[in-house]
Amino acid sequence: MPYSNDRVRAERHMTAQRTTSIPIQPKKTTDGIVLVDWYTTDDPANPQNWSHSKKSLVLVVLCYYTATVYAAGPSYAAAEEGIQQDCGVSAVASTLGLGLYILAYGIGDLLFAPLSEIPVTGRNPVYYLTFIVYWALSFPTATVKNFCGLLALRFWLGFFGSPALANGGATIWDTFALIYIPVGLSMWVLSAWIGPVFGPLIGGFAAEAKGWKCPL
Repeated sequence: MPYSNDRVRAERHMTAQRTTSIPIQPKKTTDGIVLVDWYTTDDPANPQNWSHSKKSLVLVVLCYYTATVYAAGPSYAAAEEGIQQDCGVSAVASTLGLGLYILAYGIGDLLFAPLSEIPVTGRNPVYYLTFIVYWALSFPTATVKNFCGLLALRFWLGFFGSPALANGGATIWDTFALIYIPVGLSMWVLSAWIGPVFGPLIGGFAAEAKGWKCPL
């Protein structure tokens, strides 16, 4: 059902139903396909039945995750001058670290977004695995000695950071009722805007204080 007044009324009715435990019977289509739903209207496995505090925590973590990934891209700009001097590359070549990061999180979306839609996989395993790899790669990225290695690590950083961008909207859709989705999406999009704003600022101070490798 598209977003409309009827849909809003239906969502409010379903929200009221979630306060009581009503069994949900599987539905069968004319083609003989059985549509499996939650067991009851207040099924605790359904994210839309979670408490407001738990939903808010999920949204805060998701926004922080997204802002971090977006900030890590342009914060690289603060290190470009040091990369040019230490690695002996041109100003144009030094920008590859930023370009490859952005390219990689565009490519990663093509894998991790559909992977999280597979029921046996789900969203959380994709988030957990990729963020652990993303976090681990940040250390060699800051200590690598050669330019080619730096570019390769920046690419994989962007690749494994992409689930924040690919699956963030889907996670909000899973968690909130339709009438609250615009609020959640607005906050998530705002975090994506904040990241590139504060990334270069934080990276610039870090580079001045601790050297060009710190923003990486």
